[in-house]
Amino acid sequence: KVQMVRVVANYFQKKIGLRWLTVKQASSDSDTDVRSYIHFPGLSVDEKDTMLYELFGKLPHTDHVLKPSLRFFVMKSFQFAALPTVVYLLLWYFDQLQNHWGWGIAYFLLAMAVVWRLYINSSLEVGQEFIQRKQGFWDLSTTILEPYKIQAIRTKQFFWQRSSNTGEVTLFTSG
Repeated sequence: KVQMVRVVANYFQKKIGLRWLTVKQASSDSDTDVRSYIHFPGLSVDEKDTMLYELFGKLPHTDHVLKPSLRFFVMKSFQFAALPTVVYLLLWYFDQLQNHWGWGIAYFLLAMAVVWRLYINSSLEVGQEFIQRKQGFWDLSTTILEPYKIQAIRTKQFFWQRSSNTGEVTLFTSG
C-alpha cells in the first residue's frame, strides 16, 4: 500500500548523518487522514537504506537525470525578484518611500539567490523501476515513486512553451 516515500534532510542533518523519512500510503481521503502518513524522524543513512530496502525490495536507482529548463529560472526570477523590486523602486522614485532604495536592491539580491538555489536543487530522475523528484531550498526533499503505481498523468503546455518544447507533467497515484 506504499504509494510514495519522501526523504528530507537539510545541510546540518546531512553533515551529522540524519534523515527524515515519510511513507505515504493509499487512503480514501489522504488530505485529512493523518494515518496515511508514517514518519520516521532521525534515521541514520544505514537505517534509511534499510527502510527503503524493506519498502521497495531494493534500493532506488535511476538512469536519467532531467534538470529544469533555464527558462524556469528566468521566469521565477522575473516573478519573485525583478517585478517586486521594480515596484519598490518606482514607489521610492515617486517619494512614497524615504531614501530606502538600498532595501530594494537587497531584496533583489536575496530573491535571486533563493530562486537560483531552488533551480539548482530541482531535478527529476527517471529509471525503469523508480522515479525520484528532488527539490527544496533549505530542506532538500527527495520523493521516490514506483512507475507502476501511477494511475493518471496530466500534461500542461502553454502556447508560448511549444516552441521551446517545455511544459508541466503531473503524476497521480491512488494516494
